[in-house]
Amino acid sequence: MIMKISTGNNGLANKKIEYTYSTGEKVILKIGPKTLEFLWIGGHLDDLKIDNLEYICTETRKGQFLLKWHNLIAKSYVTLLIDVQEMQLHGSAIMFYQSEEISEIFDQATITSISDLK
Repeated sequence: MIMKISTGNNGLANKKIEYTYSTGEKVILKIGPKTLEFLWIGGHLDDLKIDNLEYICTETRKGQFLLKWHNLIAKSYVTLLIDVQEMQLHGSAIMFYQSEEISEIFDQATITSISDLK
């Protein structure tokens, strides 16, 4: 099966997704047509906000999306598997990989809300 990879016209464009990892840390993810932003709430990345991140997204099956971005400035690579039907998210990331504050994330999260961006 060949997956269609896109930005812009995908099932997550213009959505705001709020989710909570098993550690209790929360994230607000705003996905625009071509870029996204996130705000991390709690834990070791508390108040970290990064915006204007170009991303790639593909729908792996109905209601499940694989989303990734690579932030060359902050030296971070993030992959999310988002299941909007099950309201679950799996995340894998290496944050700040060329600094002394490197952070690795490999966790499951519960999606608490999905809404349209205003």
